[in-house]
Amino acid sequence: MRTMPLMLKTTLSYCAAGALDLLFPRVCAACCIRIREPAALCTDCAVRLAAQINPSYCGCCGEDVGPFLLRDGRCPQCRNSRPGYARMYRVARYADAMRDLILRFKYGREPTLDAMLGDLLADLVAGCRELDGVTAWVPIPSPRRRIWQRGFQPTRLLADRLSLRTGRPRCDALRLIRRVTPQKLLHRDERTANIHGAFGVRRGELPHGAIVGLVDDVFTTGATLREAARTLRRAGAAEVYGVVLAVAHVGADVPAQV
Repeated sequence: MRTMPLMLKTTLSYCAAGALDLLFPRVCAACCIRIREPAALCTDCAVRLAAQINPSYCGCCGEDVGPFLLRDGRCPQCRNSRPGYARMYRVARYADAMRDLILRFKYGREPTLDAMLGDLLADLVAGCRELDGVTAWVPIPSPRRRIWQRGFQPTRLLADRLSLRTGRPRCDALRLIRRVTPQKLLHRDERTANIHGAFGVRRGELPHGAIVGLVDDVFTTGATLREAARTLRRAGAAEVYGVVLAVAHVGADVPAQV
């Protein structure tokens, strides 16, 4: 007779789960179709996301290259570049499921996607020995007006998740000290001039000699990351590494950061 309460409990749990699915149906975080499995992505989007992950990319410009062309993590075009950051690490290309996730995160007013996207960054960091020495995660800042419009700063949420997963603090050392045109509205050749001198460092926020993980969502030409890294180096950072979700080509439907 003791099996009756257990059977009743099991039946009620299934009924409760069914009711929750009716009220709050599980949907894919990328394409929003309904899914039954307790997963963040449907099978199709998971496969498409995996297809955008390629370990053979240049650590300076982020472009895909064959492993035989990389030397010290750089492609032939970037071997003599001095971008200000030691290396840039990315999760994937900005396409398909990754693009959909980032657009929903930033424009779909779904800051809760920060956990999933932040975990992708944390998994990336866990596989990179050079990043073991990072002492603080510094998010690329958004303009105040954009933060007010969204109600959150995407890069700060990503840095918070990295901090939670790695045990290293988020440091809001960077700030915008002048207005800039959104980079996505500009031609490649105009982006460096647009962002030049746009960042400052908050006094007392950045420990001297810090090894910084600079957090951004999308890397396109690298102008923003380069300027931010140089600003941090001038302020006393010993080393700066870029950590981004995706690398895009100029002209892609990239969310504006600054």
